[in-house]
Amino acid sequence: MKMSAKKKGLIGLVVMVVLGLAVLFGSDKLYQRLDQVGENKETEVENNSNQQLVDGSYKVEDEDFDESGYKGVVNITVADGKVTELTWDNLDKDGKSKSQLSLDGEYVMSEDGLLWADQSKALADYVIKNQTLDTLNVTEEGKTDAVSGVSINIKGFINLVESALDQAKGKEQTSGSSKTEDFVLEDGKYTYEDIDFDSNGYKNTLTYTVSDGKITELIWDNVDQDGNLKSTLSLDGEYVMTEDGLPWAEQSKALCDYVLEHQSLEGLNLGEDGKTDAISGVSISISDFYNCVERAFR
Repeated sequence: MKMSAKKKGLIGLVVMVVLGLAVLFGSDKLYQRLDQVGENKETEVENNSNQQLVDGSYKVEDEDFDESGYKGVVNITVADGKVTELTWDNLDKDGKSKSQLSLDGEYVMSEDGLLWADQSKALADYVIKNQTLDTLNVTEEGKTDAVSGVSINIKGFINLVESALDQAKGKEQTSGSSKTEDFVLEDGKYTYEDIDFDSNGYKNTLTYTVSDGKITELIWDNVDQDGNLKSTLSLDGEYVMTEDGLPWAEQSKALCDYVLEHQSLEGLNLGEDGKTDAISGVSISISDFYNCVERAFR
């Protein structure tokens, strides 16, 4: 029996509607799948940039005593990929702990502030809670406003914790001091820059060149939010620290020349205030420089 044209038209219309719905729902699932692929890609990138910490206990201490006769020691414990325990202390040449000395009243910084031991614990608790050092926002003087009651210079703490975390990530580094030989340097030109500006409105930049596995050029500077370089400002007389000392630019160059000559940060021997006596004329806190070089070579 022949089908009428009208029936054929109705059947055709039904088929078109069914196919249309199939495409609509099928494409929705396809979009969902594509979204999932995108999410997986983002997660993969995130995981690659944040290397997993290996469970275990790690200890890092400075190789040398500072000018005050102390050296820093950090112990961390990692469980399930997270820092679960962290202690920071300073030991003198007799093995006495600064935290214990402060509790016994033998190491007093101020009459009304927290004890050194309490400030050390507050910093450790902050890292355990936040699982990061990034939000401490350390100033050029090595201070932070992120942890209530903490008034001490914390750059030594940051250096040691970063070294301990490197151990936990499987990197070969066993002390708080850094040699460029600890890292495999590939030939090329590189630039490092801090993510955030500090409380003074500056952030660190480091540019260096590696040739035959050695650092052949190194420039450290600070840039403000308008793009002005601290080195240029100091040479122009717009950033003045003292009337009789070297400009910031010359002190920065002296630090870079030291690293180029020694191919190492060893021997700088930072004091608790972040300063060094190893380079004539350098009076600025060099903890930022030290941290910057360490991070750039990782």
